[in-house]
Amino acid sequence: MAQGLPGLSAFLFGLAFLGVITAVTQAFRALLPPSAWPRAMGLSTAAFALGQALGPALAGLGAEALGRGEGALWVASLLLALALPPVWPRRG
Repeated sequence: MAQGLPGLSAFLFGLAFLGVITAVTQAFRALLPPSAWPRAMGLSTAAFALGQALGPALAGLGAEALGRGEGALWVASLLLALALPPVWPRRG
């Protein structure tokens, strides 16, 4: 949508990124007691940092292994799929 408008693209990315942080914070506040908020925010911040550090490196290795950019997308998709089970809602 914004290929020819890099400023708009960066703005939309920034809004999306800030929206995720706001949504996570709101979820913690809605689902956890106030005493658990600092630990939850610390752990989520660490998880975001780990993802930002490892994700591009592992995706780059996937691109190198396949010799094409699609390798990065496959690795990124696999990492997202592996991250899903721990946060999947449990019926109970």
